[in-house]
Order: sequence, then structure tokens, then C-alpha cells
Amino acid sequence: MGTKVTKDNVDDFLTKDHSKPKVLLFSKSKSTPSIWKALSSETVFKRTMKFGFVSEEEKDIVQRFKITKFPSVVMQRGGQAAVKETYKGDMNFLALKEWVNLHSESGMGDKVAGAAGGKEESVEESKPWLVQEVPELTVKSSNDVCFKGEGLC
Repeated sequence: MGTKVTKDNVDDFLTKDHSKPKVLLFSKSKSTPSIWKALSSETVFKRTMKFGFVSEEEKDIVQRFKITKFPSVVMQRGGQAAVKETYKGDMNFLALKEWVNLHSESGMGDKVAGAAGGKEESVEESKPWLVQEVPELTVKSSNDVCFKGEGLC
């Protein structure tokens, strides 16, 4: 089942598991719809994608993703959350499954332990500022955010 995304866990949800695309359902419903539970329970998707559910009441997240109609499905993928794509098809299981499947690759998102067998940390877990809407400027983030970026600091 997908994660219920709130203002308290949104950054964590978006920054963990860098290699996995994040698929968010924005809905007027307060609880996760059955269609979303079924989609996030698909065997391949469980390994290769992260599913989140955002209630209309989470105004900060709704504004952050510029959602104007409900229900809406948004996929965020790529380094530094470079690609945000909004689903425009029918809101039924088969159509959603087909759309999500386009960005799901078997084996993608599987973690492989390093040669020493230690815990492997993904880029997003070690660099959360890469996917934050307003990145926090710290000693560690300064090169990515300011000095080696194209923006103005």
C-alpha cells in the first residue's frame, strides 16, 4: 500500500530511494482509495516505484505540486526530481497501471550492497537538498545549490 504523505513526511518520502520514481495521488478522499492500494501492491511496482497518497487537506503539498483538480496523479522522477509529469488519462486501474508501467523497469530501484556488504546510501538520502522545493543551504549543499549550479545564490 502507498504511503500517506503529509507535510511532516513529504521531504522524507521524496528524498528516500533516489532511483525509484515517486507517484502521488492527490484526492478529496481522506483515506487511500482501493484502486491506489491495488496499484501500489503490484509485485513489480512494489520494488521499482514509491506510491504516495495526498489528501486535499494537505494544502502545503497541494500548492507545492500546483494541483488544481482532484483526483490528480503526479509522477516525480530523475535526478534532483528533474521530471514532474501529470497523468492525463482515465482514472481506472488498467489505464493507470499502463501509465505507471512505462516508467517502471524490472530490477530498477533494487538496492545492491557495496563490496564490503555495508549499507548503501542513495544520493537522495545523502543529499536531500537536491529534491527540496527550497533547498537548505549548508556547507554540504553549497556546491550543488550555489557554486556549481546555474542559479543565483
